[in-house]
Amino acid sequence: MKVRGALKELGTKVMREMLQLNGYPTHGADIRLLDRCSDGVVFGRISESCSVCEGTYFSLGDNTYVCKGDVSEFTKCTNQIPKPKRKPWIIPDFVREQSSYFSSFKPKSWRKDFSTKQIRVV
Repeated sequence: MKVRGALKELGTKVMREMLQLNGYPTHGADIRLLDRCSDGVVFGRISESCSVCEGTYFSLGDNTYVCKGDVSEFTKCTNQIPKPKRKPWIIPDFVREQSSYFSSFKPKSWRKDFSTKQIRVV
């Protein structure tokens, strides 16, 4: 996929900066950073809070997005959102200047449809 290749070329430091700018966690292995950035670039950043814990970070699960927040000091949230609300992914100007792929990148409204395992433009 072209998005993943372009993100790999930017490197870990730039991916962390993009994640921070878009309100996503910046910790984890390089492959996790790449997964978060790829999902955000293609589908947009998740713009809703969890209805259970009010957390704001969701991780891609098998067929849904799973909240990574805390219900209490001792309990992790397990709320799932199959179709989260999204906003366009923010790509910094320096990334657009540095990458030929992102220089001409135009965000689109995509939606994952887990029921049919397809991706649709909306």
